[in-house]
Amino acid sequence: MGRHSSNEQFRYYQSVVGWFLPWALVGVVALTAVWIAIGALGRDDLDTQAPGAAAQGPEEPGSGTTATPSEPSGTPSPSQSATPEPEQTQEPVQPDEPKQDEPANKPKPELITEGVSVQVLNGTSSSAAGRAMTSRLTRLGFDVVVAFPSTPYDNTTVLWSSREAKPAAKALAARFSWRSARKPANLSPSVDLHVVVGADEA
Repeated sequence: MGRHSSNEQFRYYQSVVGWFLPWALVGVVALTAVWIAIGALGRDDLDTQAPGAAAQGPEEPGSGTTATPSEPSGTPSPSQSATPEPEQTQEPVQPDEPKQDEPANKPKPELITEGVSVQVLNGTSSSAAGRAMTSRLTRLGFDVVVAFPSTPYDNTTVLWSSREAKPAAKALAARFSWRSARKPANLSPSVDLHVVVGADEA
């Protein structure tokens, strides 16, 4: 009776151990695998952090570490700096050479008035200019025979009627820096000189 119950108990325990032991091994293997996986994930997270990540955080007082400036310094590189252009030196302006001394009182040409008749033609809009020219030529010794209005002239001009009267016309024109020329065909040849008063004498 006692032996029968012992054998049954042994078989019972044997069946229990036989059923529990495989599941226990499976549990141990599963726990080990989970532990290994957690450890591997933890190392991956640590490896993915940048090596200098800790240095980029706020500095602690007394740590002695200085942050590296992220912006480039303001000093340009040799390739960026412009090469200074040489200054252009201006040559000193040379003063004009002194002109040859001209006589202060240049002698005026001698007028030829004897036997020279003159007609005054007023080429301005002012009648006073014609009268003033008549008075001037009379004082110089010319024989002013007539005065008439004329077409407008810009410059006072002395016209000669003949080759013999040309020297007198040239001398009179040179005295007052007037112009001189041979008379046109529409002026009378009976008068030696025709003085046309221009706007420069008005």
